[in-house]
Amino acid sequence: MELWIGGGVVVLFILRQMWKAHTHPAQVLCRQAAHMNWVYSGTEEDASGCRNNKLKRGEYEAVVSFTNENVQLISPNHPSTFKDFIELEKWLVKDDEGEDVENDTKTALRELEKELHGEHFIAFSVIADEISNILTDSNGEAVSVQLKSGFTHNEIVHLAAKIILDRILPTGEHHVYRGVLDIAGQHMWKLYQASLYVLAKAEPLDADEETIQKEIAVMKQAIDEAG
Repeated sequence: MELWIGGGVVVLFILRQMWKAHTHPAQVLCRQAAHMNWVYSGTEEDASGCRNNKLKRGEYEAVVSFTNENVQLISPNHPSTFKDFIELEKWLVKDDEGEDVENDTKTALRELEKELHGEHFIAFSVIADEISNILTDSNGEAVSVQLKSGFTHNEIVHLAAKIILDRILPTGEHHVYRGVLDIAGQHMWKLYQASLYVLAKAEPLDADEETIQKEIAVMKQAIDEAG
C-alpha cells in the first residue's frame, strides 16, 4: 500500500513538473512562434547556463529566453528584446517597409543617373539636384507613394522633372530676351515635351495626343510671354 502511495506521489510530482514546463512563458512563446511558421533550429546557452530554444523563419532567427521570458532577434542581430513573437512580427513588417522605401528611392535615383547620360543630359544636369530633393523628400516616401499610384521609377523621375520645369520655364530665368530661351532653356523645353510623352503612357494618367498638345501649347505661350 505504501509503495502505491509513494509511486502515486512520484507520478503526481512528475506530472506537476511537466505541466509547469508546458505552461512556462518560454514554452508558450515557442508554441506561439510555431503557429506563426517559425521552426525549431537548435538551442543556445545563455550566461546563466540555461539552454534557450532558437527558432527560424526564412532569413530570420530568434532565441527565446527561458530566464527573461522574452524574444530576441539574433539573425540579423537586433539589440532590443520583444515581449513575444507578435511584437517581433510587427517590428519586422515595419523594418521591411522601411527597407522597401529605401530601395525604391535608390532605384529612382539610379533612373535619374541614367537620364544624366541620355538624350536630355544637358537639361537633366541643370535640374538634377532639385529632382534628387523631390525623390528623397520625406525620407523617400514620395517615391513609394507614386509607385503605389502606378507610376514606374523612370516615370517618377520625369514627373519630378515636369514639376520643376513647370515652375522654371515661364520665369524668364533662362531667356535671352522676351520669348527666346537660352541654350539651357531650349534643352529644358525639349525635356519638358519629352517628359509629357513619357507621362502620357503612365498608368495613372493615360493621356492622349490632344491632351499633350494642349499642355505644350499652354507652356509655349507662357515661354513666349516671359523674358
